[in-house]
Amino acid sequence: MAICRWLSWCDSLVIYGMPRTKKFFAVLVLYIAVFILWGRVGKTFPEWLSVVVCAWLFLVGPVALFMTASLARDEIHFEDPRGFIGIVLRVLVGTPLGCFGIVCLVTGLAVIAFAAWSAWVKADYDMLKNVPGLLVFAAMSAFGWFVLRRALVGEGQTRKEIEKLKHARLAALLHPDWAFYAEHLGRPIPEALKKIYADPRQVQASPDLRGMKSEEESIEFEPLHRDYCVPAEESDLPYDIVPVATADDQNWIFLKPGKDETNQVLMADPEEPENIVILADSVETFLALLIWENESESDS
Repeated sequence: MAICRWLSWCDSLVIYGMPRTKKFFAVLVLYIAVFILWGRVGKTFPEWLSVVVCAWLFLVGPVALFMTASLARDEIHFEDPRGFIGIVLRVLVGTPLGCFGIVCLVTGLAVIAFAAWSAWVKADYDMLKNVPGLLVFAAMSAFGWFVLRRALVGEGQTRKEIEKLKHARLAALLHPDWAFYAEHLGRPIPEALKKIYADPRQVQASPDLRGMKSEEESIEFEPLHRDYCVPAEESDLPYDIVPVATADDQNWIFLKPGKDETNQVLMADPEEPENIVILADSVETFLALLIWENESESDS
C-alpha cells in the first residue's frame, strides 16, 4: 500500500501521459523495494535467489535506472527546481549520471555504516577487518558524491536564471528593434505590426487564433530582436526568420523576408518546417483573426 501511495504521489509530480517517466519511477521503486527486502530478510534467501538479487542491485538495476532516467529526462521540464523534491527529481531524472551517483553513494555509505554499527553494537569486527572491501565501498561513495555534485550544478536552470531570462524577454518584447527587423525583412515594416507592438497590454496578451483546429489555440507575440532570430540552419527553412508570434504547439508565425515578398503571415511547424501554412494575406487580416480576451467576455 505504501508503494502504491508513493507511485500515486510521484504521478502527481509529472504531467499525465508520460510513459517514459512512469517507467523510470517503476524501476526506481522496484530497486528500492528489492534493496530493503534484501537488507531485512536477505539471509533467508536460497543461494540462487541471492545471486539474482545481487545481480539486480549491483549490475542490472543501476543500468536500468540509468537508461530509464535518460529517457525520462526528455519528458520532465525543470523550469523551477525548488525545494528538496525539486532537487531530487533534478538529480534523478535531469541528469542520468545523478541517478547512478545516488545508487553508488547510498550503497557505499550503507555498507560502511552497517560495518561500523556491527562493530559498535555487536562487537563484530569482521567487516571492518576487510580493508580492501571497505575501500571499494568508500570509493563508490566518493564517486557517487562527485557525480551528484556534477548533477546538481551541471543541468537545468536556477530560478534566478529563469527570472532573468523572463525579464530580458519582456524588455525585448516591449522595445522592438525596428531597425534590425526592417533590415531583416528588406522592406518597410507593416504599420499594423508597429501599432500592435506599441500597445504593451495587447502585445503581452495571449489572444486566440480564429479558424484553427482547436478553439483553445492561442498565440504569444515574440520579441522582434536580433537575439530571437531563428537562423536557417536551425529552422531548416531556406531563410532566417524572426517569429512575430508562436502558437500553443510552438509553431512559428512570421513574415517571409525579401524585398519583393508580400506581407503574408505564414506559419511553420519546427518539426516539419517545409509545410508552410498561409494564415493571412496581410498583417491586418491576421490581426483581425485574433480573438482578444475582452472580445470573448463580451461574446459570452
